[in-house]
Amino acid sequence: MDDLVKVARVRIPLLSSPQRVAIVRPTTMATLDHQQNLLSDLWLDQPDAAARIDLRRNAGVITELEAERLRTFSEQGYLRLSLGEPESLFRDFENDIQRIWRERPANVAVSSKGGWLTAFSDSDLQGPEEGYRIADFHSFSEAAKQLYVHPQIFRYVELILEDAAVAFQSLYFGYGSEQSLHRDPMFVVTRPPSHLVAAWIALEDIGPDCGPLAYVPGSHRLPWFEFGPDTIVVNKSIVSKEQREEFARWVEKTCAARGLQTQTFSAKRGDVFIWHAGLLHGGSRITRPGATRRSFVIHYARRDAYPERRANMRRRLDGRLSNVSGRTTQLIHNNGYVGLHGAFVSPTPDPVTAPWWSRVPDELSRRLGLPPSRRVQRLVQRVFGRLSALREGRR
Repeated sequence: MDDLVKVARVRIPLLSSPQRVAIVRPTTMATLDHQQNLLSDLWLDQPDAAARIDLRRNAGVITELEAERLRTFSEQGYLRLSLGEPESLFRDFENDIQRIWRERPANVAVSSKGGWLTAFSDSDLQGPEEGYRIADFHSFSEAAKQLYVHPQIFRYVELILEDAAVAFQSLYFGYGSEQSLHRDPMFVVTRPPSHLVAAWIALEDIGPDCGPLAYVPGSHRLPWFEFGPDTIVVNKSIVSKEQREEFARWVEKTCAARGLQTQTFSAKRGDVFIWHAGLLHGGSRITRPGATRRSFVIHYARRDAYPERRANMRRRLDGRLSNVSGRTTQLIHNNGYVGLHGAFVSPTPDPVTAPWWSRVPDELSRRLGLPPSRRVQRLVQRVFGRLSALREGRR
């Protein structure tokens, strides 16, 4: 019951420790320092974080329980809590998932395991299958919306960021992802990368055979793998499969050298795992075939740095699947906390088509009478992505 603390809206004063240290503030020109460590101005990333936590606790700004969790976040890269929400909320969430499968709306994006996000109306998925996910479900479910802007989670996110935060995207998983270890800024871009916080919410009891969330305590303090000079983002049009495999080997070798071991998060319904942008995490192996792992992932950033939500998905236009883009500035409010709606929240989105070359793989498949190939899609993206980057560099 100690998790069920009263959530108060408290702005955090800029308290300092007795021994003030210099803070390295990231710029748009640099992501990593000369030792490949992530540049960060977060107070919990500074050498005197423990003293600052004590100052806030002694001043009554945070509770003893909050101080304990923030110490774990600073030292290990994560914190855990339980929402204590009624069973009805999670039942409503699951009912909304089933409704979306029945209605298959054009403005909700779904993908198979390792596949491209595609409008439900145009997806080949006939029903839930292992590895599928739904993007930005908070814009289509009241239950998901409540979790998306949940005051208890936001309390910790804003303590971590030391500023007003915004939830800017969500992902629903019906099964374990079995995704390899990674860091969120590799795929989710914020400016700077250190200002990204994520939360994973268990929508059902999750045991060790369901492919639970995997994470490496303390890995947020490891140096970063560069996919290019000062580049940590995995842009599929530039980063090759060989580089991604090299990253996986680097993770294994680096963790072993530091004595860091992977752990799993078996959870009860309503348990929450909040993690640092640098924490290595992924999905463990599913050992019981067909076992579900219903979960909801939310990403947060500082509110003034993320004014709109942008996203892409595939839509069937003129008889063919094409990449389309959506964007919105619409906000969801809950007791002073805010989140951005999904990019395709409008029931009749006005999609902006992606570059003409993004349709080449589908056109080749259609003319040759072959099934779509992700290998061809990646090859086309890499070639034309490089050409586009070179062209932009000359301007």
